[in-house]
Amino acid sequence: EVEDSDTVPAETDVNGPPAPWYVWPLGISAGLAVLSIIVWLLWRRLLGSVADPRVAYARMSYLATLGGSGPRDNSTPYEYGRKLGIAVPDLSPALDRIVEVYVRACYGWRDPSSDDRAQIAESWPQVRNGLLRHALRSLIPTRFQ
Repeated sequence: EVEDSDTVPAETDVNGPPAPWYVWPLGISAGLAVLSIIVWLLWRRLLGSVADPRVAYARMSYLATLGGSGPRDNSTPYEYGRKLGIAVPDLSPALDRIVEVYVRACYGWRDPSSDDRAQIAESWPQVRNGLLRHALRSLIPTRFQ
């Protein structure tokens, strides 16, 4: 018997058998878990609660820099606090409290008191949220605001 020469030989699967059905959901779940951990770490590192005036001032400066209102090398903390208070007026009292405690802690050569730490812990969420809004507004083109 003669073989038909028009038939194409069957292709062999060089990659092996197909992956089981659960590989994609497992991969997506693992990716989401890693992403969640990264977001959680960033939140804790940059945006979480804080009572140390040095940390609050550094975070405040970082968030303000994202919004285009970062500190200058030659400005004092008080000057910077006033400049930031002008850029974001509704945060002025909370900014003043953070700057005041920061200056006393850094330049007064004394550890912050429990009252100082309480003021920072109370002021930080307002400053954080306001500076995040300020940074997001600075990213949106003026015609869309």
